[in-house]
Amino acid sequence: MKRIKKRYIILIACMLILAVGFLVLCIANRPLSKDEMNVIMDEELTKMVNENNEITSALLTIYSDKLNLNETYAAGNTGKDFAEAVTVNHPYYSASIGKTFTATLVGMLCEEGAISYDDLISTHLDDKLLEGLFIYEGVDYKDQVTVKQLLGHMSGIGDYYEDPVSQGPTMVELLKNEQDRIWTPLDLLSFTRENQKAIARPGETFHYSDTGYILLGFVIESVTGQNFHDVLHSKIFDPLGMNDTCLIFKSKPNNPQKYDILEVYIDGIDLSNTNALSFDWSGGGLVTTMSDLLTFNKALNKGELVSFDTLKLMTDFNQEYIKGVHYGLGMMEFNFGEFSVFLKGTPNIYGGVGDSSTFMMYDKINDIHIIGNFGSVNFMDKSVPYLANVLMLVDRLKE
Repeated sequence: MKRIKKRYIILIACMLILAVGFLVLCIANRPLSKDEMNVIMDEELTKMVNENNEITSALLTIYSDKLNLNETYAAGNTGKDFAEAVTVNHPYYSASIGKTFTATLVGMLCEEGAISYDDLISTHLDDKLLEGLFIYEGVDYKDQVTVKQLLGHMSGIGDYYEDPVSQGPTMVELLKNEQDRIWTPLDLLSFTRENQKAIARPGETFHYSDTGYILLGFVIESVTGQNFHDVLHSKIFDPLGMNDTCLIFKSKPNNPQKYDILEVYIDGIDLSNTNALSFDWSGGGLVTTMSDLLTFNKALNKGELVSFDTLKLMTDFNQEYIKGVHYGLGMMEFNFGEFSVFLKGTPNIYGGVGDSSTFMMYDKINDIHIIGNFGSVNFMDKSVPYLANVLMLVDRLKE
């Protein structure tokens, strides 16, 4: 039986709550001017920070060429004694949004002919690296796993971040209790190898796996002969002018970093200034800004990084994990209409989602980009419906 992970249970609850209030919002609210919308956005974001103990800051960008929108918002405080006001330019840890970047790199390499989605990962990776990761019911399937299966979480491999363990503490417990520990990509593979099991045969079951994306990082290094972070910079960051973005613990942004990264909370513990954030790599781990993520999201959806054929493959959200939540290759889609009949007609949004309540989403129908960061694993239940409310507010803008 498929195990529904915490992040998706939260999303179900959020959308059901959202559906209840949808009719009221549609009927009672009058059209807005842009200035009125900005006042509401500022007030609501500030209210969220002030009334919720799970977060200390919030960031939001709304951008649309079609609607002539380029609005940014920041609320809360950061730094020592929280004496520093948060700005729209503060860098932050973007968590699993990094998976979209990894998937984009793979798409670029496929178009260059350096690799194929159907390649077996065993043709690019050493047997020792794959040892013990794909054994299911006594059979080792490491020679049957494809690149595409890793990208779409269909390889059957366990997940070091959220799966249960056979012995000792879970990864989340280790992150909270051993904050000085540095994790290498090999350490992360070893954690799954030693403490977890494969959950299915390759191609059989969708199972979200950070471990699988660590393997994709090694595939990219094998194919290019370069460090993963160097490939990120040379193929994406530098060409797009993403000068405030880097891979944490591995590289530095091109621009001198003016601010420390914003707080990252797991169960109320801030990990932003600890070694614990080394626990991610090619499955996340980007430190970035709203402006840089918007630059990337615009380029990706305009076909400037990969062709529209490749983008179509990445956004073929054919894996339904639970009703309303679908996965493609490195991106997630929220299908609001599947949550409730009251939300029929609400456009789907898709893109990168991070477990620390960080978002890089796109409404393709209305050409609306939404970039946001709340910096807390425990705030997902409030941040997702907030994004939907943002779309409703934008929909109320006067022509």
